[in-house]
Amino acid sequence: MEDIIEKASDDGENGRLKYYDAYLDGGSRIYEYENYTIIKENTLDGNRDVYIGIPTMRLLSSTSVTGYTQKTH
Repeated sequence: MEDIIEKASDDGENGRLKYYDAYLDGGSRIYEYENYTIIKENTLDGNRDVYIGIPTMRLLSSTSVTGYTQKTH
């Protein structure tokens, strides 16, 4: 799993993603590719979950991930 996150982080830093962002919750990150999204949580309360899902998936809060048709966070 760490190799996947490392590759996504590199892709984000080098502009190879459709969408890339960091949250102000302790460092959670979202990596959106054309066909899927990876969310790596890194919250202040210790949540280190990783989600891989549909391209429009978003992190709504430190405990809620959902699929969307809009880019909101």
